[in-house]
Amino acid sequence: MPVAQAFNADRKKSRAHTRRKASSPLSSSFSSSEAASAHLVKRLRSPTPDEKATWTHALASRSDMCKDLSYLGDPVEYPFQLEDKVWVRTGKEIWCSGKICRKGFRVGQTRTNKGFYYHVQFGSRMHLRKFFAPMNGEIKPNTEAVRQILEQEGWIGEAGSGTDSSGDLYSD
Repeated sequence: MPVAQAFNADRKKSRAHTRRKASSPLSSSFSSSEAASAHLVKRLRSPTPDEKATWTHALASRSDMCKDLSYLGDPVEYPFQLEDKVWVRTGKEIWCSGKICRKGFRVGQTRTNKGFYYHVQFGSRMHLRKFFAPMNGEIKPNTEAVRQILEQEGWIGEAGSGTDSSGDLYSD
């Protein structure tokens, strides 16, 4: 074997060894999106008593929170509860329906500051789960105002038009 080929073969082995050593345990068992999602869960924490009190207080006035919404990406701090029907924006920038599948919420960094994250079950068979934050503009309540905006932007069809509005635009 010529010297140049032997040198290149040794470099390839060395790079492969370095990659294996540097990779995290998550990367070997999850895809990159799952690893990123798992990393997010590690950064979320349980709410403090003050944060729980703020959330409980917001529950009383949540019916007025999305009336002035004009754009789906707008952040709106909305307090969700278990089994609430929601619309979520996936990583593929697709809006689909879902529901809150875990009681309570988690706290973590949003785009602007600390905010609440809610565990949502979504997808065509409701088999996908992920944390979404209202202050990131990625989760909205299933209200008339939100459905109107989704309809205007072409994500769901008009009521009675025969177009599916279940969020099945998301293919898993």
